[in-house]
Amino acid sequence: MFKHQDWFEIAPHPLHPERIVHFYWEDLCWGALGLKIRFVWVIDQERRFILMSSDQNLPALEILKIYALRFKIEAAFYVLKHVVGAFCYRFWSKLLVSPTDKTSISLSWTKDNPMAVNLLKKLEVIERFVNLAIIAQGILSYFALVKTRLVWKIHHRSSWLRTYSSNLPSEETVQRACQANILWGASSMLLVWIKNQYKLKSEQKKSIKVPKNATLEHFLLS
Repeated sequence: MFKHQDWFEIAPHPLHPERIVHFYWEDLCWGALGLKIRFVWVIDQERRFILMSSDQNLPALEILKIYALRFKIEAAFYVLKHVVGAFCYRFWSKLLVSPTDKTSISLSWTKDNPMAVNLLKKLEVIERFVNLAIIAQGILSYFALVKTRLVWKIHHRSSWLRTYSSNLPSEETVQRACQANILWGASSMLLVWIKNQYKLKSEQKKSIKVPKNATLEHFLLS
């Protein structure tokens, strides 16, 4: 297809308008099932590559834009995996048969099949867990954008790191700042409780009146 460059359209790069890209797209069948896939042939300066999309409603330039944003998407997945822990969920369940079991089980998608129902419930739980993790990541990003000065202030009190690659804190920095703030709050409450307990015991000791003749000799002779 790259040999027929006269078929290609010309447009500015969706993310870098100063660059001109040549592209050609076509919807073709893919695989034995005959699924329709949108193929996009792209010539970006000296680079030539082919993009594929299962969404046939996306324009070719939009597919190119999503591909160009792949690094940010990969960075988001890195935060989800290593910072938020979105994929640390135990994906197996005791309700399901162990993969080591050699017994073949039919998972026909009917309401009468308990294994199929349990599997669907398990998939729903996994999706909810990942969705909650994505919401947590969004909250961390919000704090990084809106509470930047507060995050750096807490970070300076709780970490020795002083070399910053950006003025905005990362999601990991925000997470550590939140953890440090929670630990400080818990430790402060614990110190207040210990002081109150010590003060209470001191007052109780002072309230006990000891007779003047309360000695061991007086006790033994009485």
